[in-house]
Amino acid sequence: MDPGAKIVQTPTVSVIASVFNAEAFIESAISSVVTQTFQDWELIVVDGGSSDGTRQIVLEQIKKDPRIHLIDNIDDKGPAHARSVGVRASKGDFIAFLDGDDAWLPSKLKKQFEMIQEKDLDIVCSGYRVMTHDGGLVSQTVPIHRSYNFLKALCTRGITTSSVFAKRLCFTDEILDTYGRFHGEDYLWWLKILQKGGVAIAIKEPLMLYRDTPDSLSKFRVKHQVSVWEIYRQELKIALILSSLAYVFYLSDVVLRRTYTKIATIVFGQIETSRILNE
Repeated sequence: MDPGAKIVQTPTVSVIASVFNAEAFIESAISSVVTQTFQDWELIVVDGGSSDGTRQIVLEQIKKDPRIHLIDNIDDKGPAHARSVGVRASKGDFIAFLDGDDAWLPSKLKKQFEMIQEKDLDIVCSGYRVMTHDGGLVSQTVPIHRSYNFLKALCTRGITTSSVFAKRLCFTDEILDTYGRFHGEDYLWWLKILQKGGVAIAIKEPLMLYRDTPDSLSKFRVKHQVSVWEIYRQELKIALILSSLAYVFYLSDVVLRRTYTKIATIVFGQIETSRILNE
């Protein structure tokens, strides 16, 4: 399918999954969408030129469910670009994101759809657990904040991409054209939405499982932290003093949340993923 092509169906929610060489996890990710209690969705998988079996697995899933679509993003410029391509091809009034190695709990879309409608919000995110690479175990819940405005989002971490459920109207051309300049541009997207007066509320219940893969190890975390500073100064043009203060608070929040999660997981132990998914 051409990246600019439009999906014919008109579902309520469009799920955008950006993938690259995700053959080990993509079937699990797709399954977590298919088994949602909220069923009025389309799933658009944007493949960034995978060289493994990812594309074939997605094609097999399409045969089973016509709500699943594949875009071969031959001009891939990274995850943010893939999400941009997916959003532009989508038809839903609401957008949800799912990385190819993550997974959702069955009630995620239903609970977020109900909250965003009830409170007329721009973004609803959720709590999450960290899943081991093999998908067998998950951590205790990673703590997140109850709500985010622009200033709070500058100073804290917690809006995780695979937990986001947002109004389609939030994704203007300005936001969708923001890619290829920084690592972790999803964070910049949420900041730009909130900077325009958007409101984000979190369901603190863990509705998403984030997979701890080798790509999420320290060298990529460091790259992300560097990008946060670049986003403050280069993209958002925030003054040096405010950027410095926000950055200190941001890093402190990251460290505190990770430390809390590790201690809680050591004290209370890991949980079998199958038990969480069947609750």
